[in-house]
Amino acid sequence: VERLKPGVVEKVALPYAPKRLVRSFYNHFVAGENEREIAPVVARLRKQGVRGILDYAAEAKPSEAGRSLSRSSSLGREYAYQSERACSMNTKVFLKAIDTVKSVTPQGFAAVKATALGDPAQLERASRDIAAARRGMADAADASSFDFRSLDCWERDLKPIRKRLRLLAKRAFALNVGLMVDAEHTFYQPAIDLLTVELQREFNWDAPLILSTYQCYLKDSRARLTEAMALSQREGWHFGTKLVRGAYMKLERERAQRMGYPSPIHDTYEDTSKNYDACLDLVLQVRFRRETSVEQERAERRNEMTGN
Repeated sequence: VERLKPGVVEKVALPYAPKRLVRSFYNHFVAGENEREIAPVVARLRKQGVRGILDYAAEAKPSEAGRSLSRSSSLGREYAYQSERACSMNTKVFLKAIDTVKSVTPQGFAAVKATALGDPAQLERASRDIAAARRGMADAADASSFDFRSLDCWERDLKPIRKRLRLLAKRAFALNVGLMVDAEHTFYQPAIDLLTVELQREFNWDAPLILSTYQCYLKDSRARLTEAMALSQREGWHFGTKLVRGAYMKLERERAQRMGYPSPIHDTYEDTSKNYDACLDLVLQVRFRRETSVEQERAERRNEMTGN
């Protein structure tokens, strides 16, 4: 199936599959096609203490990034870059998703893909520049204090995506809706990390509304997570993130082998799980320290007010 062209399974297999079977799979994985259909599903989940993430399925296809194509794939939540106009249309869909979250699950989240908001080729080029700048630094301390916005790629390659992401973040902030910036392929991720931190710096002063995503099957994920958390503590804004194991293992390993560099993926599932647990511990420790600090501050204020 993996070797078939996008759309082949739907065109060949689905017409002959029993409708009841297709509908059962659809209902299991898809909450609905519009706000009216989504609302009762989200309400049932909310009764069980589960918050929703509204996800618009669009991201760049690595083999086609940067090329002008006439259609987008319906498989694998992939998006073929067409034009800046198409990216602006995607932005409108994401805005609608944020509005829908507010309507049907106010404490939920909307998830967005950076590669749906601009030319993935520019995102990849910016990521190469950012990675090269990191390699030229003596240690992690230099990287954590360096302002990557001073690189040429910040204006040259990232300006359109920055503009659209900020528009989404402003809408989420106005509606008090969480916005998750999804992780993508490693050759896009340095730029996505930088873009996400920039949004967090602006909108996460009162609460962690803007969330990053870390794929814990990546060998460098814990170091990157630690660096971002240290930055938030140093600058005083709330850090928010989503931890996942990862979604692109086959492609990442094949690309590394083809291009002759070490695989960025942990060698075993056990290594990935160990790293996931370690990353989760980091996040929980920081949250505990922040909550303890807030409680101590409140206690001190109470004592001052009562004269104790």
